[in-house]
Amino acid sequence: MGNERGGHVKDAARRLRMRASVLGQHSSDTLDDPCAQGSVKRPSMPPLTILALALWGACAGSYTLGFRCAREFLVPLIFVACVLFALAIVALMRGAPPTLAVLTLGLAIGCVLGFSATLSYIAKADQVIASPVQEWCFTAEEDARQGDFGATVHVVAHSESNGEEHAVSVTLPKGESDIFYGDSFSATCALSQPREASAKRFYLQGTNAVSSPGAIERLDNSRSLGGVLANVRKSAIALFDGQGDTDALCQALVCGYREQLRDSDLYAACKTVGVAHLVAVSGAHLSITCGMIASVLQVVRTPRRLSLAIQLAVISIYLVLTGMPISALRAAAMAIVGMMSFLARRRRTTLSALGACIVVIITISPQSSVSISFFLSAMSTLGIIALMPLISSWLSNIPIVRRIAEPLALTLAAMVATTPFSAALFSQLPLVSPVANLVVAPLFTLALSVSLVGSVVSLAAPVVAPLALPFANGAAFLLAQAITIFAEIPFACVPVSLSVPWGLALSIAGPLLLWLLWPQLTGATIFAMVSAACACAIALVVVVPLFRPSEIVMLDVAQGDAFLVRSKGSAILIDTGNHDTLLKEALARQGIFHLDAVLITHADDDHCGSLQALDGVVAIDSVLVARDALTCDCESCENLIESASSVVGFANVEPLAVGDAIACGDFSLKVIWPHGFSDEGGNADSLCLLASLATSGGTWTALFCGDAESDQLKEIIDEGELGDIDIYKVGHHGSKAALTESVVEVIRPEISLISVGEGNRYGHPAAQTLSLLDKVGSHVFRADEMGDVSCEFSNDGIRITALG
Repeated sequence: MGNERGGHVKDAARRLRMRASVLGQHSSDTLDDPCAQGSVKRPSMPPLTILALALWGACAGSYTLGFRCAREFLVPLIFVACVLFALAIVALMRGAPPTLAVLTLGLAIGCVLGFSATLSYIAKADQVIASPVQEWCFTAEEDARQGDFGATVHVVAHSESNGEEHAVSVTLPKGESDIFYGDSFSATCALSQPREASAKRFYLQGTNAVSSPGAIERLDNSRSLGGVLANVRKSAIALFDGQGDTDALCQALVCGYREQLRDSDLYAACKTVGVAHLVAVSGAHLSITCGMIASVLQVVRTPRRLSLAIQLAVISIYLVLTGMPISALRAAAMAIVGMMSFLARRRRTTLSALGACIVVIITISPQSSVSISFFLSAMSTLGIIALMPLISSWLSNIPIVRRIAEPLALTLAAMVATTPFSAALFSQLPLVSPVANLVVAPLFTLALSVSLVGSVVSLAAPVVAPLALPFANGAAFLLAQAITIFAEIPFACVPVSLSVPWGLALSIAGPLLLWLLWPQLTGATIFAMVSAACACAIALVVVVPLFRPSEIVMLDVAQGDAFLVRSKGSAILIDTGNHDTLLKEALARQGIFHLDAVLITHADDDHCGSLQALDGVVAIDSVLVARDALTCDCESCENLIESASSVVGFANVEPLAVGDAIACGDFSLKVIWPHGFSDEGGNADSLCLLASLATSGGTWTALFCGDAESDQLKEIIDEGELGDIDIYKVGHHGSKAALTESVVEVIRPEISLISVGEGNRYGHPAAQTLSLLDKVGSHVFRADEMGDVSCEFSNDGIRITALG
């Protein structure tokens, strides 16, 4: 009887424990399940994650500070950091608040790593100066990239004579641009330190030398593991060797090779839509892929272990086909951590894993702390792990999106942590990004998965490649079409003016604030917030421009021309310069989201090079060019027409001839030059326009002349089309030939605007030109000294406002 009673008691206890276990598991699942209805518990921040974030920030700050820090101060700073480290350890052992002690510990370790990396960089730089070595073996750390002055590639240089190694940026000889990651070559050349103008950029990359060999000799490294992987990657790239967008997209997805994609309209569309991260070697796109695969496998009730194995297989194949560069290994690590957020029930564990990953990566390579790709990968992963449950709980309150709450929350969580920084980097904000990512992510996962499988099958059995590769191209085509459709939505993207430090601060402060407050929002609150945001956007884009004064603005775009003419809600941009980011920042500063037209004075790159960068960022009705530019067969004009057509369509590329007039609100811009091309679309063929604005106080005039100089202005004067003017856009950036005494005595401008870059290699503006303008009492305003310069017209006069 006693035994029977004891058995019943044990059975009851066992059932009670099982029930408690189930309840506990259910409670944990509810707290951590992103799709759970109602409020969710904020995940606690584990000590390892706090340590990692403090270490990361301190290492990035100290390494950046090290560039300007005197060498003799570095060792004392490292000593101070070591003392701080010891104090943190002692405090932790004596029971100090763990969070404060761990935070101090991370800061100390980060400072030691950052300042030590600076010391190491300086030692390497000294070694470069003193090195007698002329024979070097180079191994490419990335694919060669074609630039304005030839192809360049970052390499590791090794000397077999004395064992020296350096991180070097090599400018390749002409015709040697097909260097891929993992390729090796030798050259007889000297290494030198980077020029002062680019020294900080190379420092932040960890590149301590530059070289320009006259000739290179390719080396066979096919027997090494790196060489084998590099050859596999090149074979995979060759599978998609067509020139179309889908082939270029497959190369980027499967192999991380973006050289064919980089200059395409499709890549511009990716940036417009905010999905450029999907075609880069980053943890963000691998995390999204694994998340999508996990969601699909969960729907079909695939066992968790099998799901994990499939995702790991995808990552492994990707690593092999990309050649296992450091960037891909970092991306894989972040993706595996991201996988844990779907597979693990305790997000605290996942956050600890992310912290460990950050600590290991930065300890191995302190320069990673200032790497843009690492920041975007780590922050997007952190956003997904820490904020996805919160954002998913918001979306679950909205009936229309409840069924897609989890994938949409994944996208939004990653965006919260990266969008401000990305917007600052690229000077544009993709407004359609949340919806675009939601739609594109499944297509991207399909394209990547099919392309990976197709590549492996084709490499293993080339005979089946004609059957397997069309499936990869088909999936890539669907992805490309979706991206293109979103890019064509009006105001898919808008220009922004946000400094990188502010963008970085917002990317950190936004997620931190959400995590600290952990606000619970209802559907009505979210609807009210979205409605308010839409109302503000409409007011900013439609209403505000109607109340702006009539003005001419010289935009600061460095060594190039870009002038804005606007009045009564209309706006025309005259030339674009060739610095994409500077142009978009300038348009954002001026609140420009729509242009009635972009007028290109002539086909030189510093006047039209950034035209395509406006595609999708600013709505443009038409592009205006000189009539003869449409039929000129020179390469520059052909490129100009091709670029203009890609932005607005060929039907909206409109020719201008002498006598034509363009209206822009109260402004009238009359074409006064050229009658016909005599310089193959060069400086002498620049469109010249006389702008006039009638007010009750009189008529104001302004001359725009591109790179036309005194010879052309004299002819215009002789034709009776030009006399005394109020504003003169100084020709050819103020070159010596821009003016002569006879010309300046006729036009006698009250205000002269010189669009010129600081410290430019042409010596613009010339002292002679400045002297002539001074002689007639003209007030000179320069972009390199004053930034944007606005000339605001009223009945009483012209008000000048300088940004700088």
